[in-house]
Amino acid sequence: FNTQTINDRGQFSLDAIPAGDIFIEGEGYYFNEVTGEVSSSQLTLRAYHRLDENNATVVLNLLTQLSSERIRVLLEEGAAFVDAVEQSEVELRETLGIGIPINELSPMVELDLMGEPELGNAYLLAVSAVFIEAAITLAGDQGSVEGELQQLVNTTTLDLADGELDASTRALFEAAETSLNPELVETNLAMRAMAVGLETPLPDLDTVLDQDHDDAANIADNCTLIPNLDQLDAD
Repeated sequence: FNTQTINDRGQFSLDAIPAGDIFIEGEGYYFNEVTGEVSSSQLTLRAYHRLDENNATVVLNLLTQLSSERIRVLLEEGAAFVDAVEQSEVELRETLGIGIPINELSPMVELDLMGEPELGNAYLLAVSAVFIEAAITLAGDQGSVEGELQQLVNTTTLDLADGELDASTRALFEAAETSLNPELVETNLAMRAMAVGLETPLPDLDTVLDQDHDDAANIADNCTLIPNLDQLDAD
């Protein structure tokens, strides 16, 4: 089944798809929330989903892409579809090491960068922004940020196929989270939302980001870049 997006929000629709377990692949240009620009090259994203009348909406996003190879491996090993998806999502949150520890989230196929200001959407925004920040680091002064981002997404997806992540990649994400400017990201995203006609509150990065890596979200941390675990306010 093939279709095209119908607007700048990236929305699409398909009719007559039978209920069941589906694999979706989409490619297209994307908004870079760190630079505030639309990309000049395309990015490919994938997702697995159990489609029925109560679950007929899917959001292709970075998290569904990162978990896709792990789901495929678990299915090949004989895991039930729903179990494979749930296990991959838990492992992904634990292994990436981005933001505060989060025990439960809405299914990743429901998360939206420009969705409601809930924790899951903020987590997706945090992961997306950290990946872009990491790609900027890898590109340096002369390289292609978009090329580095696509390669980073692809290699990380493959690396996560066994449920684990290379230590050097995790360190790259940790450094990128620390150097990220959340106010800039939120300003850029708000401007993009207005440009595509969306006027609802957006996710708050500081509810998820932990830029000093002391397990306290920025919003609850009075020293967001200094780990201070022994302070009386518990951050």
